[in-house]
Amino acid sequence: MTLFVMTTQLDSASDAITINKLKPTFGAEVSGINLQQPLGDSEVRLIKSLLEDFKVIFFPQANLDSGQQKNFALAFGILTAAHPVVPPVNPEQPEVLQVGGADLHRNDIWHSDVTFVTRPPAAGILRAVSVPAVGGDTNWADLEAAYDSLSKPVQELAEKLQASHSGAKEFAGVLKKYG
Repeated sequence: MTLFVMTTQLDSASDAITINKLKPTFGAEVSGINLQQPLGDSEVRLIKSLLEDFKVIFFPQANLDSGQQKNFALAFGILTAAHPVVPPVNPEQPEVLQVGGADLHRNDIWHSDVTFVTRPPAAGILRAVSVPAVGGDTNWADLEAAYDSLSKPVQELAEKLQASHSGAKEFAGVLKKYG
């Protein structure tokens, strides 16, 4: 169900860009931007704004290969290695990590991507290559909305807490396997 539809026209775009809001607090589907080609400055600004506003944005018609995915990501800043523990499938593209498959590490529980590193990436760019007919969904959570829904005393308590975030338990098997 579409909760909100906005169309806009960029100066350099010949087609209208459509943004469909997906959830009350986050998530939007964007169409009308060709991610296979280099983005113009106005498209980069729009995508940054949409990411800030909606937190998670989807481009269902993107159909990118890993090189195009990397080029798209470069429009937004310096790339980091995809994962500090799990090796990339292609060493020439350390920024691209394959998730899933028979011999690859899987994380099928709630998680945040590589937030245990000293300087975590600002965002992740996922590309669906093979999607099963049933299951295989990636779910998203709005932690800002979750925090905002807490009572003031619980928010104040949370602000005083500290946590140590480590990937040691999750990646012990991978570290043993790959060294």
